Amino acid sequence: MSLAKRKNIILQSLLIFYWFITLLYTDSYYGVYLIVGICSLICFYVNIKDKRSISIDKKSIFLYGCACLFSLLVTFANYAMFIELPCPDIAGMLFRVCYKGLSMFGVFIGGVFVFGNILIWLKDRLDEFYWTEQECSRISSGGGV
Repeated sequence: MSLAKRKNIILQSLLIFYWFITLLYTDSYYGVYLIVGICSLICFYVNIKDKRSISIDKKSIFLYGCACLFSLLVTFANYAMFIELPCPDIAGMLFRVCYKGLSMFGVFIGGVFVFGNILIWLKDRLDEFYWTEQECSRISSGGGV
């Protein structure tokens, strides 16, 4: 495995865990985020094991667009949490704004990886199901393989 690929895996893992940790302080039920995060880690592991990654095609771009949308929804649903984020008193106003903005951006990017891994795993499974279904219908109609 190349160094760039290892860095990508570590970065994704850290951002997914940052997403987990930051959403602990949310006003809503944390259980939903926990379930989605665990599913994401499982899908992330399976995607790495099967050597599946993002390809530049219309489906993958659409899936990452959906992942961005889902991540934006989660981030903005918890917007009040970022406004009330505790910050050291000795820090200036610029530091507070940057800290809260970077925290919000980190949750957004972590959410993109969370939802992106799940959607890529689903896309691959649905593609396999679709081809299996086509083969079964071809065999049952007498067309052979």
